[in-house]
Formats: sequence, structure tokens, C-alpha cells
Amino acid sequence: MRETTKKFFRYVEKENFAFKEAVFMSEQERRELNNALASTRMEGFEVTEQTEQDCIRLLSGEISVVDLVREMLGRPSKAV
Repeated sequence: MRETTKKFFRYVEKENFAFKEAVFMSEQERRELNNALASTRMEGFEVTEQTEQDCIRLLSGEISVVDLVREMLGRPSKAV
């Protein structure tokens, strides 16, 4: 059976403007990502839009784990 690929969209903010960008993932990849995010929520962790976008960037090969961790550590932390 042939795996179908669908276009999913993500929102990107760069230099004071936002735009919608297409990301191509198979239905199975998207389903697996959704399952992982749901599992994370069930464990009591917050899954933000940024979290989902980071996962998509990592899965698509757009960014390495090392670079993503550096980027995340450079983000301002939320006040609790």
C-alpha cells in the first residue's frame, strides 16, 4: 500500500511578520506526531504551538537536535 503525503501548515514568525508555510508529512508521520503530543499532554506537560513546530522542524530535518536545544535554551523562560 502506498503511503500518501499531505500538506500541513505551520505558522512562522520572522523579523516582525508571520506567514503560513507548508510542511509535507505522510499521514502516518502526522498521526505518530499527534500521538506523541497527546501522550505528552497525558503525562501532565504543556504542549504549546511552539512545541509542535519544534517537533515538525526536527522531524523534517530542518534543524538538528543540538541546534534545537541551543535555540530552546536561548528562549526567554516563562514566569511561573
